[in-house]
Amino acid sequence: MTERPRSKRWTREEWERLLEEERRAEAARPPVVSLGARVQVELVDEGGGVEALDLVLVPDADADLARGFLGQGTPLGRAIAGHEAGSELPYRQGDIVAVRILAVVPDDVPDTGAAAKRQAALQQAVERSDAVDMARLALTVDVKWGSYDPDGVLSDDEG
Repeated sequence: MTERPRSKRWTREEWERLLEEERRAEAARPPVVSLGARVQVELVDEGGGVEALDLVLVPDADADLARGFLGQGTPLGRAIAGHEAGSELPYRQGDIVAVRILAVVPDDVPDTGAAAKRQAALQQAVERSDAVDMARLALTVDVKWGSYDPDGVLSDDEG
C-alpha cells in the first residue's frame, strides 16, 4: 500500500500573512467598471469632439440616465463593464466612435428609487384603466329597470 504525501499544515501566522498579501495586491489593482461603480467617461465623436459624462453603473431596473444612473444592460454599460480607467474602447452609436474611461471609483449600488417610481406609475395606470372600464360598462348597461347611472364611478379628473 502506497502512502499518500501529507499536505502542508499552515500556521495561523502564515495564513494571516497570505491574507494580508492578498489584500494589498487587491488594493494595488486598478478598479474596473462594475455594478455600483462611479465612472467618468468621454464619448468621442467622428470629428474628435468629446462629451464628458459622470455615471453610476446600476441594475437596469434602477437606471435613470437623466440623474446619472446608467443601466448595466445598455450598450454603453455593456461596453465599459470590466474595463479600468485609462481604457479607450471602440463604441459605435450614431456619430460616436469610441468611449474613454477617465476614472473609476468603486462604490455600493445606490437605490435610485426609479423602479419604485415606475411601479407606482404602473399601478396608477391600472387603477385608471379599471375605473374607465367600469364607466364604459355603466354607460352600456340597460336593464328593464332603467339604465345605470355612472355618476361617482369616475373622479372629476378622470371623466
